[in-house]
Amino acid sequence: MCNRLENKIAIVTGATSGIGEAIVRLFVKEGAAVVFCGRRRDLGEKIEMEIKKDGGEVRFIQGDVTKEEDQKNLVQSCIEQYGRIDILVPNAGISGEAVPFTEISMESFDKIININLRSYFALTQLVVPYMASQGKGSIIMTSSAAVNKVAPCIEPYAASKAGVVALVKCLALEYAKQGIRVNSVAPGTVRSGMVPEGSAREELLASQMPIGRVGLPEEVAYAYLFFAGDESSLCTGVVMPVDGGMSLS
Repeated sequence: MCNRLENKIAIVTGATSGIGEAIVRLFVKEGAAVVFCGRRRDLGEKIEMEIKKDGGEVRFIQGDVTKEEDQKNLVQSCIEQYGRIDILVPNAGISGEAVPFTEISMESFDKIININLRSYFALTQLVVPYMASQGKGSIIMTSSAAVNKVAPCIEPYAASKAGVVALVKCLALEYAKQGIRVNSVAPGTVRSGMVPEGSAREELLASQMPIGRVGLPEEVAYAYLFFAGDESSLCTGVVMPVDGGMSLS
């Protein structure tokens, strides 16, 4: 532990499992106080309890990132408890089912766009005024290797993540002079509930990756740590692939 985020306040969404959970745990380990949200109360409270037991500063807020009232509650809860927001990580996301383009329903398309892109836009709108008043802040959005490593039957997901990249670059330019840095991490295939350790699915996906294995959430979390900390003070508008070479093949 290097305390790279000492005295910093962070908000992380989509944080009750996978990469989001790994980000929360790493940020707290590096000295940050973290307010995180997710829809699963049982998982969120379990993570909160474990971190607090180890002496970390963390607070779980149950919420749905697609609901305006839940977003406002998340931001206001952080401000009421800590008085500022130094780091924002919009990370909630879903991939949706891979089906032929003509079979994708508009309901499915809207759900993916609302979670993966619209929620990022809306939450960032709520947080930017606080960061601007502080004269600094770091926003790190989750995009995907799917932006560069395109594939058929995932059009809504790829479109949503491409939208995140465009949003990051626009915001980076608009708020650079106000001390707000906006960057993105683009993960590839990562071990998760959908890719269990030792499963046939993990073996198949690992064979498609240049490094020969899928990633771990903890490995990806370190990219967010870099953008959250002062070491990346010259970085804004950057999209960092953390994909084991997927986007190169």
